Amino acid sequence: MAIKPRSPVMIEMGIRWVDELDGAMARVGLNVRNRWTIFYGPKSKPLPNTLSLYGDRSIDIAMPSPPHGEVVTRAALAAIVKSGDIVLDLCTGLGMTARATHRLGGVFYGTEMNTVRLARTAAWLKKNIEL
Repeated sequence: MAIKPRSPVMIEMGIRWVDELDGAMARVGLNVRNRWTIFYGPKSKPLPNTLSLYGDRSIDIAMPSPPHGEVVTRAALAAIVKSGDIVLDLCTGLGMTARATHRLGGVFYGTEMNTVRLARTAAWLKKNIEL
């Protein structure tokens, strides 16, 4: 069964799962359009990740150099999120996607298994967003 999302699908994850992710997305009719290598963690020992864009079209994103940390999340989301768009983040972590989505006028939904990270993200959202 193919799906046609209204918006592009962007997924950030570790590089070791890229082939598995591409296969799963292709089975539902979404092909990879763009992929960037990004880094998190200390700059002395950066952790490589991928940012993959799936959907009907490619989108040019001016990635910061070096592609490290929260500036990457902001650049990627700024290229695709419009006011009122919904952004779903299944691994909210420290809330970089939540913060960027809020600043772009989007609606953020997320979850996180690490309760310490979730508490930090929830505290930031509570402080910065009128409910």
